Amino acid sequence: TSLHRLLAEQKAELFEQARRDPLTQLGNRLSLNEDLEVLSGRVERYGHSYCAVMCDIDYFKLYNDRYGHLSGDEVLRVVANTLIKYSRSGDAVYRYGGEEVLIIMPEQTLESATVAADLMCQAVEGLAIPHSTEETEGVLTISFGIATLSPGENKSIDAFLKEADTALYRAKETGRNRVVVYEATNEVS
Repeated sequence: TSLHRLLAEQKAELFEQARRDPLTQLGNRLSLNEDLEVLSGRVERYGHSYCAVMCDIDYFKLYNDRYGHLSGDEVLRVVANTLIKYSRSGDAVYRYGGEEVLIIMPEQTLESATVAADLMCQAVEGLAIPHSTEETEGVLTISFGIATLSPGENKSIDAFLKEADTALYRAKETGRNRVVVYEATNEVS
């Protein structure tokens, strides 16, 4: 009946809304956790490989302090849309927390993930969103850290994400507005 169909549609819509960040419309932590369980199984079962690209808006706190939180929210939306626009259709983009975004890229080599992240980095800078402080170059920028998860590595999902985060930290530490690939030598002591 039409009532059952309407209820089923509403249920599906609520299910989807519960997995989206309301501000950016990116996947949220619930969605990420569900997807990571599936991803882990695919690495082991089917031999798939993945790249994790962790990115973070440079000096976002300073942006909020100078331009206000409403402007900060708008910047988060614009940057999220830019990251989606430059992602492949198979990539999954999540709001990881605050101004941090995680992109999971299936079956992509480190080289192609780096090229994709470089394009995203340039695209965000190319938005020319004013961001003038003593620490910034005049426009809003973003930094990226990349890690890989391949079959046979015997690496947990948590370790995989920590590697991407470590690479992101390294990008911030070495000047921001750049892409850094995880290497064991990047470890912060």
